[in-house]
Amino acid sequence: MILSENDSIISFIKFLKDKYGLICDFSKNKIRIDKKFKLIFQEKKGKRKKEKLSLSILDNTRIEEIENFFKLFQIAIVLKNKNGFKVSSNKTVLEASIVEKIEAQSIDNDIQTIVAIAKNPFYSEKDWIKRILGDAIYRSKDNEDKEKIINCIVLLCNMGKFENPYLIDIIKLVSKSREDYLRLVHLLTDENNTHLNLIKKVEFFINNEFTIK
Repeated sequence: MILSENDSIISFIKFLKDKYGLICDFSKNKIRIDKKFKLIFQEKKGKRKKEKLSLSILDNTRIEEIENFFKLFQIAIVLKNKNGFKVSSNKTVLEASIVEKIEAQSIDNDIQTIVAIAKNPFYSEKDWIKRILGDAIYRSKDNEDKEKIINCIVLLCNMGKFENPYLIDIIKLVSKSREDYLRLVHLLTDENNTHLNLIKKVEFFINNEFTIK
């Protein structure tokens, strides 16, 4: 793939995810980078570049090359692997795509990763959020871990970025008992009835004593 100035970066983001399992994180930038954003080079007065800026993304392209290319446009990019961890700048995209099994990491790290992905303006990362949540639930050891995960779900609901069917899926993923559902209903309830439709759906599971195994 070749990424050039004036290109929309959505195809680049999709390419890295589909081929190498890499997440593009642009959260460090002050400007909003969304699906319509294009790479525009800001020329300095009296200086003109000789040719159009471009970068070929091949298996042996180093992460550092991608980072430096975006710096030309005054954009900070952080590339993360499928576990949500920042990949080293000296790795190639192919090396970064090979993720070894990691020893159990803290629930706090999982939640930080989920929040970072959720804040990404590109909605194609929803499946990654669900996968990391599933891993966190599997490794949770006590009620303290569960409470952290439930609060993370509430945060995702409050972002207003995700549709109810998706939120219902992750609520069902997290809720292992009637008490879990009740706890979520309590945390989602506010005087403005912001999540009224979502709460009604959750209450349906409670009333039917539906427990996800």
